[in-house]
Amino acid sequence: PMVTSTDSNYFQGVAACTPPGSAESFLFVGTFAGDLCKLPIAGTAPVIGRYTFEKNLSTCVCDLAATSSADGSRLVVSSGDTERENIALVIYDVSADGACTEYAAFQSEDGGIYTAVRIFGNYVICATSTGHVRVYDLEAKQLCAVVCAHARWIRAMEVHPASGLVATASEDTYLGLWRIKDQGGFKIQHVSHIHAPDCLLTGVAIVGDGSAVAATAYDVDAVMAWPVA
Repeated sequence: PMVTSTDSNYFQGVAACTPPGSAESFLFVGTFAGDLCKLPIAGTAPVIGRYTFEKNLSTCVCDLAATSSADGSRLVVSSGDTERENIALVIYDVSADGACTEYAAFQSEDGGIYTAVRIFGNYVICATSTGHVRVYDLEAKQLCAVVCAHARWIRAMEVHPASGLVATASEDTYLGLWRIKDQGGFKIQHVSHIHAPDCLLTGVAIVGDGSAVAATAYDVDAVMAWPVA
């Protein structure tokens, strides 16, 4: 098992990728202390005893996402960097041996925390503590969209890999739905907001082909679901 070094530290964020040309897959996990840990996976089982500290990012890791293709593997880390002002997102190229080399880093323009990160094609979608959704173009290494999505902290986000549907769950009692389109230029289109009265939302999932969404909430003993129009 992987264990953190102190009782006050804990794991936060997990992602896996298989770099092209590698015989192994790698599981990456972040910690509250800002460590980025790597564990090789052989087949379906972790290689016990080979977990290593890959990076130290100096502030807590909030979330991770990864992608692999014939062109390479990338790891997206939501974390700050005290040596570089307002850095909230760091993107790494992952080599065949699992080594991480920084590809790009982005600042949080308003000082918000990036609470959730997902990858959709050439884009990184980020949910923030200020209620915004920020979208970055990986190839151009630049911010390409900012959505004023919620009035309060976004606690969870999911992106449907086929349809481009983005779902966010916020403390403001609303689910937000958008759709990403990348035909003739990038666009993100509002689909709807769904109200869950008196519910501090904590989790969200897109069901099946994107025809429904489900959510969880603090102190609510049920999973709520709604159709997507």
